[in-house]
Amino acid sequence: MCSLSTTDIKNIRDIWGIVCQNPEENGRTVVIRLFLEYPQTRTYFKNFKNIDTEEGIKESRQVRQHGRRVVMLLSKVIECLEDWDKASTLLSELADRHQQHHKVEVVNFKFLFAALNSVYIDVFGPTFTPDIEASWQKFYSLTYQQLEKCYSTCPSS
Repeated sequence: MCSLSTTDIKNIRDIWGIVCQNPEENGRTVVIRLFLEYPQTRTYFKNFKNIDTEEGIKESRQVRQHGRRVVMLLSKVIECLEDWDKASTLLSELADRHQQHHKVEVVNFKFLFAALNSVYIDVFGPTFTPDIEASWQKFYSLTYQQLEKCYSTCPSS
């Protein structure tokens, strides 16, 4: 397992500080990207299944609300990067909810991370440097490893 350096944490928080200034809009952008680049992820959202157009996805209040929830939860995890046990607890709760209640397969979190990264590249352009991207990739890897661990230890319903 890789760990995050002080520089990695700074890189992550610098970008995230901008993202979480408008959690609803930025979260919406990420969820839209997730649905457009990984349309199979929409099947887990009963309220989104009947939204057939890109415009419908962009205008959906539920997409906006879910995007805000994504940003707010990631904010809590990012606040705990120096205390990985605390971050792991948050991720365990997330994994349990998604596995038990929503029946979301863990691989979908990889799709979410890819959508986040894609949005960062588009929005931040050259300021999203290879070093900053590498810090985010470490974060995604650590987060995914923890989610996978939780999925493997929680019984499926």
